[in-house]
Amino acid sequence: MEGGKKLKTKITLKIIFITLLVVILIGLVILILINNEENEVNKIVDYKIVDDSTSCMEELEEIYKDNKSTYYLPCVKSANIKLVWDNGEIDLLKTAINNGKVTIESLKEHGLEIYEYKN
Repeated sequence: MEGGKKLKTKITLKIIFITLLVVILIGLVILILINNEENEVNKIVDYKIVDDSTSCMEELEEIYKDNKSTYYLPCVKSANIKLVWDNGEIDLLKTAINNGKVTIESLKEHGLEIYEYKN
């Protein structure tokens, strides 16, 4: 009988050990999946500025205003400026600004000529 108890104890310990390993592996897989989802959400999507204007009225066009400044294009052409995103989306300039998809700083960094006047 002594040998039977030892055998049962060994089998029980092996089952506990294997169960712990499976739980740890499942936990690691879940952490990896969660991390990948967060990386997808935080992935920066870049864009190109496409200016389809052939000519424009020579007057400043306001495109955005905050508490500190008002931002203008050098002429009236915002209806002809699109942002083409790497993921295939296309937005008109003012729509992207007003929806918070793009900042004035980012537009300047991408080469759009913007004038800033302090309020």
